[in-house]
Amino acid sequence: MESNEKDKSYLEDLRKHSETALNYSFYSMQRIDLLIISVSGAGIYLCLEILKYIHDNKLSGHSCYFKFIGLLFMLSIILNFISQWGSYYANIYDSKSTKQVIYDAENDTDSKEIIAKYDLYAESYNSFTKITNILQ
Repeated sequence: MESNEKDKSYLEDLRKHSETALNYSFYSMQRIDLLIISVSGAGIYLCLEILKYIHDNKLSGHSCYFKFIGLLFMLSIILNFISQWGSYYANIYDSKSTKQVIYDAENDTDSKEIIAKYDLYAESYNSFTKITNILQ
């Protein structure tokens, strides 16, 4: 295989990678996080129903536990949205970096600083997303 054919193949692989990165940014909005939001929403509802039951039956004692648990479920939902935001931007910058590599290869230019900047942004958002996922 000639060097030129290898370069074309490499560029095509980069194009596919860029497209995949964008697809992952949209997929990240839909994945298991829907389950987290659903379970957390059900947990909030259950806590509210238990608190209502405690209030209606004039029971004392454990209501503060259910308030705290409800707040944790709410925090999980908030962290989930923040995580989605970070994941979206990590994939956007990964795609931009890959597109710049393709552009440089096709136009015989060198944009290492721009690519490094995009890679740094992508990694930063990715690290941020990992932290929020752990906290969920």
